[in-house]
Amino acid sequence: MPNQNRVVIAVAPNGGRRTKADHPALPITPDELADVAAASLEAGAAMIHVHVRDSDGRHLLDADAYRAATAAIRASIGERLVLQITSEALGLYRPEEQMRVVLKAQPEAVSLALRELVPDPTHEAAFASFLETLRVEKVTPQIILYTPEEASYLAALAGRGLIPFDNLPVLYV
Repeated sequence: MPNQNRVVIAVAPNGGRRTKADHPALPITPDELADVAAASLEAGAAMIHVHVRDSDGRHLLDADAYRAATAAIRASIGERLVLQITSEALGLYRPEEQMRVVLKAQPEAVSLALRELVPDPTHEAAFASFLETLRVEKVTPQIILYTPEEASYLAALAGRGLIPFDNLPVLYV
């Protein structure tokens, strides 16, 4: 029987809102993220959740930036951490843009805020199709929920067959 008490540590070292002005040591470049990934692995982490930035240090959803960060991290530590990118919009991106970046970046794993990607029922079909593509491409999604109503909505989507994953990872923030 598997160990049911296993602890998995995930590291989210930078987020999308803070900048170097807030904290000079905030890792935002690919090399800085690679250094943090190596230190996190050494400290016992199993996963790193990555945000990327533009040249001014602002939040960015961009497949090339994700590929650069991924390449730097993999060059540093190989495949020893699960590398999860974010699709967080921060009010800057529409659901279609978020999904397009994820599909172009081809990550190992991705966090998906339900409220951003399905802001209303008209987005359900596109979200279901996106999740199916992730399943086929073997990308592990993690659904981000913020309210009990969102948890109920996710359960309803699953009940209607719109979530093509068993044991879907969920983070309730």
